Amino acid sequence: MMLAVALVIALGVAVSSALAAPAKTTICYQLKNGPYASWKLPAAVAKSAGIPRDVKGTTWTAFATGVGCQSQAAARSLLAKYPAARKTVTGYIKPPLAGFSLCSTGNGEVACGGKNLSQFTLLESGSYTLAQIRQLAATGKLPIK
Repeated sequence: MMLAVALVIALGVAVSSALAAPAKTTICYQLKNGPYASWKLPAAVAKSAGIPRDVKGTTWTAFATGVGCQSQAAARSLLAKYPAARKTVTGYIKPPLAGFSLCSTGNGEVACGGKNLSQFTLLESGSYTLAQIRQLAATGKLPIK
């Protein structure tokens, strides 16, 4: 999970840095009992972080980049639409979360993008607790600016 977080944040930072200085990413909260999702971290990322590649479960962690944390109610509404959106060709969640131009789904994630590369992301985080994710971020092992 921690590596999954690193991957999502790294992707956001890479896109942001190509266009401007990266925005600060905030680890907002976790939601339990969301839809089941599973995915694999890239082997190199998992190895460098010393964690398993497999991430699976029903606990989702919320991240905000360049925008404030969205409400848990808003996040739950996105997660409620996740299973159906994954079955569509585009993977889009319609309508998008208020204040964002697009919300899309991926393996174990929901990402909403807005102006100035702002992003609100929900990532299936397996068995990792919010404290573990924050502790990893504090060590500098997550590429959070």
